[in-house]
Amino acid sequence: MSLVPASYSLYRQVSDFPLAGGIQYPRVGSIFLVLYIERQSSKDAPVTLYVTDFTTNKQSGTTFIPREEYQGNIHIPKDKILRVLVYPKLLPTLDNLYKSVNNDDLGICDWWTNASGLNRLFILEKILIVSSNLKLKLYIDSLECLSYDHQILNSESVTSSQFPFLEKLFTNMGRNFPREFFEFNPTARRIVPRLYWDNPRNEEGGTQILGYAQPLAGNANTQLTNTEVHVNETQPKQETESQYAAFIDDIEHPQDYASSPAPNSRVNTVVPRRPISRAYSVSDLLKLDDTEDNRTYQVNAIIAGTIPSDWSLICGKQVKTRRGKPAILDPVIRGLELVLVDSTWTPEQPILCGINTLSIYIDQEDVLDFFGVERIEKVYTSIADLDEKFEKCVHKPCTMHAYKTSKEIHPNGTKMTVWTAMNLTLAELIR
Repeated sequence: MSLVPASYSLYRQVSDFPLAGGIQYPRVGSIFLVLYIERQSSKDAPVTLYVTDFTTNKQSGTTFIPREEYQGNIHIPKDKILRVLVYPKLLPTLDNLYKSVNNDDLGICDWWTNASGLNRLFILEKILIVSSNLKLKLYIDSLECLSYDHQILNSESVTSSQFPFLEKLFTNMGRNFPREFFEFNPTARRIVPRLYWDNPRNEEGGTQILGYAQPLAGNANTQLTNTEVHVNETQPKQETESQYAAFIDDIEHPQDYASSPAPNSRVNTVVPRRPISRAYSVSDLLKLDDTEDNRTYQVNAIIAGTIPSDWSLICGKQVKTRRGKPAILDPVIRGLELVLVDSTWTPEQPILCGINTLSIYIDQEDVLDFFGVERIEKVYTSIADLDEKFEKCVHKPCTMHAYKTSKEIHPNGTKMTVWTAMNLTLAELIR
């Protein structure tokens, strides 16, 4: 079965999408990275993919983008996130195509059919890169795109017309994502070639790779169709084809390239954390001092429990007296603490204490991301279900990526060093 649809509209980046509106709906081809998926209350309603190609369009709007996307050290502004609609009947196709191309399970259908599951599915770490035809329309003041003719891309399943856009996407991932995102993610290591993991910008806006400045293919002077690449006279077709061939060669021989750190190359302001290649136990991490070292540690452990142990205390409603009468306020959310122990621990062993446990702090502003929900009210109404899901991973081995950070413990600015986890979600823990 061919994975390439019969026909694609002219590929464009989001920044180059034509104006939408009126009775005509422009159609374009687009290649994008899926950040997360959201379902509506109606089973027949399209699923919304929140995607990015790291460019922005003045029609995009931010009214229906719930928030800027923060996952660990990754920050994607609202104006670079686009809503793409997919009908539920096409979800099995996406699952099957992803399995065929990447030899891995995507899990969209399982998430969709689980009526009691979370409304959002975070799949950034799956590196779901989609090539699709889009029908553009404006909903109120925001661009909304209906998608069809889906194709799943990786560095080996790419045509010559798709290559310049996939290369731009890989380049922008390297610029925006910390290196440990690739180091610690087997899927990312397999899909994104190593030469894109560290991509500093040069002054001309090209991509600095392997010590020389190489302008990105598919620039403003390049017109792309599904069957061939048309270039201007200053960039012969032979050169474009040689870039494509070199790209494939890079994939087959990644060991030929030595990546060098580029601490000032990110477009976001977060300093990339240096990855540690080995796996650590809780005992190993407890031997480290409290100095923030800008490193991320892979830790193999068991979650012994949480503080608070009663999850109804995580989200509750406050009662305040008004005019002598009690008034119930909106729900508030509190932070959560995961208590980790070594993977050799069993519940029959002696009582836990500070010398054999490590606490992973999830601040209140990160709790919604951990639960995979958008609103505090959703946590309040479903905390019992969330607690039941969490029980599936208690006292079982797990792996997470932890790092040291500062936590304010007094309004006067007093801080202490604590451990937290990168990109940790409840959905990942219970997989």
